[in-house]
Amino acid sequence: REHTVVLAAPDDDPANRLGVTDGPPGVDVRLVSVPAQRDSTPARVRRRLLWLKDAPCASRRLRRAFGADDGLWGLVEQADVVELHFNYSLAFLEQVRRVAPRTSVVAVIYEAFSASLASRRRHGPPLRRTEAAILLPRARSRERRLLNKMSAIRVLADRDRDALRSLGVSRPIQVIPPWVDPVPAVQVSPDETVLFVGALWRWENAHGVEWLLREVWPTVRRQRPAAR
Repeated sequence: REHTVVLAAPDDDPANRLGVTDGPPGVDVRLVSVPAQRDSTPARVRRRLLWLKDAPCASRRLRRAFGADDGLWGLVEQADVVELHFNYSLAFLEQVRRVAPRTSVVAVIYEAFSASLASRRRHGPPLRRTEAAILLPRARSRERRLLNKMSAIRVLADRDRDALRSLGVSRPIQVIPPWVDPVPAVQVSPDETVLFVGALWRWENAHGVEWLLREVWPTVRRQRPAAR
């Protein structure tokens, strides 16, 4: 039996296009294009204002696009399983339940939202700490309520499972560590160069680089002056 997977995601992301063309045998993968969450300064400000009421939640732009796409909701109605990826997609749970009340709905959480806020409140820059302290109580309540309505939850690490359990989430949680293809051995460059690879728009990564440069790099340079 051939299976069909419908991926509702921005089609301007190369990873999403690759997921369609590089699917496993016997699986027909289709991409339904939806707008990406904007990351401009005005969009971030609007999103944070929405978070004061309903964090985590999707942007107004994304909610309007989903709400107007009758074809997408028709696919949801026919689905055997609906997976909601990323924290902001939890906002669509109640609409999915109305359209397909008997369909299994699985949340795929890459990082527990309230745990991320708690970390930001402890370790983030001053403005981020204040924002996280304001958002955290409501976010914990909403995240717990939405996740306890799921059929099941999938996370990538034990720490996220533990964070959700401590939050009061009682639904089944499965830990699925991300798969990384083995990298063949390569010749190491004689240059003493350190490369940080990560999404620097995420405050955690940017904060980590700043910490490395401030707390670790001076020691490295004292022992290896040529390092860069």
